[in-house]
Amino acid sequence: MALPLLRFIAYRDYYIVRVENLIALTVPQIRQLEAYAGERRSQLDFNTATMRIWKRIDYAHFNKTLETAGIAADTIESEVVRRDAEVPARLQPEPEARVGFGKHRGMRYCDLPESYLLWLKNNYSGPERGLIEAELSRRHL
Repeated sequence: MALPLLRFIAYRDYYIVRVENLIALTVPQIRQLEAYAGERRSQLDFNTATMRIWKRIDYAHFNKTLETAGIAADTIESEVVRRDAEVPARLQPEPEARVGFGKHRGMRYCDLPESYLLWLKNNYSGPERGLIEAELSRRHL
């Protein structure tokens, strides 16, 4: 049985855990990860194999939370790349650009959930496609 491989990525006000080998995990392991996310008012997004947890912690503390939750896992720490520095100016999203369609109408692109942006990437081809691609580039998705 494979251990979950969890990539920890810390941001200013939250952290993301990406389950690198979600497909190889057993149902009990997945349920354990879902419970971990639920206890932290988050959820495991199966489209992106990630959970975003709105709390500021470091990698060592993350490993302690896993140990406390009884989750045996291999972990990797990823550095956050300064996203705006690498995105060409022509691909920079307009900071106040807002979605003009669908269930997230009126939200700023920078506030959209990653899962929705990834869904749009594969399913939307309308006039706001450039804004979507710019936001995906900014987030390195």
